[in-house]
Amino acid sequence: MESRKSYLYADLTWPEVREAVKAQRVVVLPVGTVEQHGPHLPLDTDNLLVQSVCEEAARRAPEDALLMPVVSYGFNWHHIDFPGTIGIDATNLMNYLLDITRSVAYHGFRKILVVSGHGSNTALCDLVARRTVMETEAICASFMYGALGRDTVSEVVQSQVSHACEWETSLYLHVAPGRVQMDKAVKDIQSIPSKFMYRGILRPSPVSLMEWWSSFSDTGTVGDPTLASAEKGQRVFDATVEQMVLLIKEFRTRPIRPRVDHHQG
Repeated sequence: MESRKSYLYADLTWPEVREAVKAQRVVVLPVGTVEQHGPHLPLDTDNLLVQSVCEEAARRAPEDALLMPVVSYGFNWHHIDFPGTIGIDATNLMNYLLDITRSVAYHGFRKILVVSGHGSNTALCDLVARRTVMETEAICASFMYGALGRDTVSEVVQSQVSHACEWETSLYLHVAPGRVQMDKAVKDIQSIPSKFMYRGILRPSPVSLMEWWSSFSDTGTVGDPTLASAEKGQRVFDATVEQMVLLIKEFRTRPIRPRVDHHQG
């Protein structure tokens, strides 16, 4: 029988949550998607990868972190032309996430990290984090998990980092190799050359443009997953987790400074 894990929010009882509030552990909320990831990766790619990275970070810092269940659906209507994708309206997703962070703040937690596991969720997670700060007593930050390991990605990944690419495929090969169909992986890069608009999930282009995914990819892939390996995935995974642990520990000790109303001179 699997034992309870003290760093998983859902494994705690309500008295244990109360104790976690007293300890002011950082609440970590991963946000993924159910969507197509080419012919070689499962629909759960974003969920599995963000959950795996966050859980390993929480496991390494159990006194500092409290990991919430992954929010499994995200903002991805641009993928809807490929069967399997489940798209959530942007406003619905933001309201849903804000209800979660408000609930956490109501219980007394004051440090919340919203972790995006899908590129198009990232801007929405940022808005949710900002609203959480404005509407509760907590401070809340957000980020795309992959950005924490992008220096290592630059060292080990040889091709474009975008979607169902060498980066994501390598991570999946490290986390759950038996579920990857590498014999179906294909290179698919049809980007229009541009100085300002390009597919760079970990290093976004200066100008954002999201067209219908089917207008620039025949397979759902953007990148070259044929170059992926479990060894690359392990290096990127470990580097990303290490940075997330450092972030959690730093954020836990970050002071919450009072606001100052300067309307009265």
